[in-house]
Amino acid sequence: MKMDGVTPLALILTGLAVILQWLPGLLGAEFALVTVLSALPIFILTRARPLLGPFGYWAAGLLLFAVNPQQSAFFILVNGPLGVLLGLGPLYSGNDRLVALITGLVVTFNMAIIMFGMNVHYFGIWLPGPFPVQLAVLTLASFLFCYAYLSLGNLVLRHPLLRQCAGLPPGCRMSPRPVSQTVRFRSR
Repeated sequence: MKMDGVTPLALILTGLAVILQWLPGLLGAEFALVTVLSALPIFILTRARPLLGPFGYWAAGLLLFAVNPQQSAFFILVNGPLGVLLGLGPLYSGNDRLVALITGLVVTFNMAIIMFGMNVHYFGIWLPGPFPVQLAVLTLASFLFCYAYLSLGNLVLRHPLLRQCAGLPPGCRMSPRPVSQTVRFRSR
């Protein structure tokens, strides 16, 4: 079932990303760790429909901005790019470590903006030591986190119910395909 080019799966996953990111604002700071899961719906959407993933990311960011600008900033800078880059990365490279490294560098840069530019303690604590040491620790943590998240996401993508919701036939694999097979343009 299509609705003007947007699948119901895209709407559901975008809404789920908004809810997971907004949860600490609704239920309290104790649920702050749940916001990490807001990247998973964007990851799934990007892998299922590579062209809709980035649009779902921006739509979720704009919806969050309407209800909670601070959570929107965290989503737009960290969790959204995490989902989109980990979702799109395997389309360009079959090496999960390389995808995790590149995504980890982007996430590190964006987290550095939050931590050092906005002076917000992303982890609830300030990292000790000089700036280069803090950046090295943040980069290593981001790489390990991105690799673990990519492994978790690939595991989730194998679930049959998700494959059915994505509209994939039973024998079809939801595995990364080269971009040339993903994006098809019609010639007149």
